[in-house]
Amino acid sequence: MTTATASTSTTRSRVGWGDLLWLTWRQHRWVVSVTTALLVLGCAITLYLATTVEAPAIDAELFGMGYHGLAQFAAGSHWLVGVLVAVFWAAPVVSREFEQRTHLVVWGQNLTPGRWALGKIVLLGAPAVLLVAAYTQCLRTLLISLNEVAAADRTHVMYNLFDQAYEISPLVQAGYTAFGFALGFAVSALSRNTIVSMAVTLIGYGVVRMLVTLLWRPNFATPLRHSQPRGEIGPYDQGIEGHVMYVGGGWADTKGNEVDFPHACSRSFDTKEAMDKCLADNGVAGYFTDYHPADRRIPFQLFETGIYVVLTAALLLLAYRLVKRSHRL
Repeated sequence: MTTATASTSTTRSRVGWGDLLWLTWRQHRWVVSVTTALLVLGCAITLYLATTVEAPAIDAELFGMGYHGLAQFAAGSHWLVGVLVAVFWAAPVVSREFEQRTHLVVWGQNLTPGRWALGKIVLLGAPAVLLVAAYTQCLRTLLISLNEVAAADRTHVMYNLFDQAYEISPLVQAGYTAFGFALGFAVSALSRNTIVSMAVTLIGYGVVRMLVTLLWRPNFATPLRHSQPRGEIGPYDQGIEGHVMYVGGGWADTKGNEVDFPHACSRSFDTKEAMDKCLADNGVAGYFTDYHPADRRIPFQLFETGIYVVLTAALLLLAYRLVKRSHRL
């Protein structure tokens, strides 16, 4: 006598997004969990500061530091988050598969290299961008609160949102993070070596950021020039209020053109009048300051984010093609 049994196994033609999500979580759960925990903690602290700060408390101490010091410390962390994602999230993604030979198993099933790469980009890269953008919004909330308190108490801008705090913007940081992830992913697919990928990504990310920040950003548009005669204030006490971006400044002639500081006036003088006479005799009439006005801040940030979006798209396309062309077995 025989008994017929039915097979309970199921066959799927392709790996679904749910499977890709589970695979991504299993592979990257530690780095994702630690990063998320740190950013959530940082966000909670900055929001606490933002909601409790009052004018008399700006110089008061909390956790052994003044509000101003804590705010500066927290604001400085925006430099780290993009690097963190680029080096520790993205750079090892492809290279580790090759080093551990797990790509032979992963890409040997019903999962093509191209679909695997797309899953990593969507399920790992997109959450990284959203996480950093949310953390940056917490930082921005703190700076705005401090600015409001300082404006009511001291009538001046505490954190210039178009200069020292320009990059503390969710939009801008999202662009940086997306670029960092794409750079790390592409370098990882090229080198297939984790250490090399992390080092090259770190250097490349820093170089691109510095080039855009220092060389390109001030020239997104032609700066305005503010001229003022010689007086009680110095050449860098611009007298320009508000959230503006300072580009440069120096000595000017009677037409407002830049001139070098005269060598003849570099010696010491007994009186200010003698110093002024020397400057006047050598063609120095006053000072100038080149700057971008406050209404250019949003266009600048949109343009800069656009630069990184273009770079991100190019790098992700390169990485996708490299992984897709990899041998499955």
